[in-house]
Amino acid sequence: MASSGNLGNTSEETFDMLCSACKEQNINKEAEKYCVDCRDYYCSECLKLHSSLPALKGHKLLGKEAGQSRQLPMVPTERCERHDFKTVDMFCQNHDQIGCGTCIAVDHRTCQDVFYIPEFLKSRANVIPEFLQRMKNIENKFKEFLKTFSDEIDDLKANKQREIETINTFAKKLEEKIKEAQRDAISKVEERYDKLMMKINRDIDNIKREQETFETTKGFIESTVGNNSQAFVAMKLNGNKIATTEAASDGIAKIKLGRRVHFTLDPKFDEISKERMCFGYVNIIPYSFEYKGTVDIKLNSDTNSCDIYGSCVLPDGSILFADRNNENLKLIDGVALTVIDHHDLKTMPWDVCCLDDKEVGVSLDNKKKVKIFNVDQKLFYKYELSFSFSCRGISYCDNILYISDWESIYMCSLDGSILKTFASNFTPSSIYNIFVSKQCNSIFVSSEFGGKALCLSSQGNISQIISNEIIWPRGFATAYDGKVFAGGFLSDNVILLNEKGEFENVVIRKGLSRPQALCFNCHNGCLYVPSINTDSVQIFELE
Repeated sequence: MASSGNLGNTSEETFDMLCSACKEQNINKEAEKYCVDCRDYYCSECLKLHSSLPALKGHKLLGKEAGQSRQLPMVPTERCERHDFKTVDMFCQNHDQIGCGTCIAVDHRTCQDVFYIPEFLKSRANVIPEFLQRMKNIENKFKEFLKTFSDEIDDLKANKQREIETINTFAKKLEEKIKEAQRDAISKVEERYDKLMMKINRDIDNIKREQETFETTKGFIESTVGNNSQAFVAMKLNGNKIATTEAASDGIAKIKLGRRVHFTLDPKFDEISKERMCFGYVNIIPYSFEYKGTVDIKLNSDTNSCDIYGSCVLPDGSILFADRNNENLKLIDGVALTVIDHHDLKTMPWDVCCLDDKEVGVSLDNKKKVKIFNVDQKLFYKYELSFSFSCRGISYCDNILYISDWESIYMCSLDGSILKTFASNFTPSSIYNIFVSKQCNSIFVSSEFGGKALCLSSQGNISQIISNEIIWPRGFATAYDGKVFAGGFLSDNVILLNEKGEFENVVIRKGLSRPQALCFNCHNGCLYVPSINTDSVQIFELE
């Protein structure tokens, strides 16, 4: 639409488009050009000034009709960083780079596919829409991410509430059990109290009856005192009654008083009350570990590099390592992570396992023995069991020792009696070590010389073969919820198995080198992973 020229003191001539600079000064002047960069219209006079300024000389000038119709030609307006007065209007397809004409002449003079951008886009109309769609897709992804993470927060909050409810439910059950035990204990106190009170009341009633009889007899005799003959007769007639009453008083005098009801706390609950109670352990599912460092286990007296063949975590959180190269046991403080005691075995140990009541068992394959130690901040040798077979892998569950030689697994009592033997037909090569799950439902077996990990039933039958995610397993460790960690000596990883031996996931794959004899400390959520011939043990903590 044409613009009227009635502006200020200017002429009343009508023009299609006014000069923007003149219009600011209330001057009615027809525009000649449109500047794409300034987004303004200029008359011939203002255009001269515009073109004379160095900073504006490189601007794109078009006919005023282009600006008026708002359908500007597809020309770049971006200034070149290297050549200030040039616009970025060239594209080198060979290097996928844009630049001004000078950039192209200097840096891409030998390139074959160089285009003027407006001409390039004429034949490729889909470039901009595709890029816009790409940005739209990214935008949608971020929206989806925000929604997903927002939903994750909601799920995590709900998960937290469920776990707290689980704890509260258990606490209520425990509280009810305590209240029930309290009621039972009070009832027993009341019962014993009632029995004592009943006996005392019977004694009191008996005393009152004897006293009443005595008083009656006494009164009768005293009433005859004025007549000695009659008094003598009364005395003789009632002598037996007085004797009986006198004997009764002697008997009453012998009744022992001072009996009191006393409640004695069950020693098990006495121990619980002295310790900090722990309902259970909090862990993140699925298992995810973070490397936390190492613990140095080499002793000054060690003559060789450490080679840990067996390890176990004791109930107090301390850790025991069996060092085959140095023929000793090393006890590690679970908090300070320092060696607090050691025991020289004078022979090479193969494996260790925790027993009940702060005891551990150590298998000595060359001696065909298992040595039993008591552990209480120090190692105290107790006794040993001798066998006819080489004692390699060792595990313990429900008062039974599970010991393996090269080919078989033996179930033994703590006095060394063999209760049952599993034949060697479940493994084609020698057994390296064994592990029995807490519920005694499964026996995990690792085979030497590149063999596989096996999961056996309690009857010794193969229920699962684990081979895809682990190569040459050396060592198992108990995890939470009856699950089992297995270390792959040649696959340099630690995997998680359920109690049936089914693979669940890889928990550690990076940062390991020939792991063996790993153990998990449920007290602090740390996995300890020794490697072959190293003096330190790697520590990984649950994230």
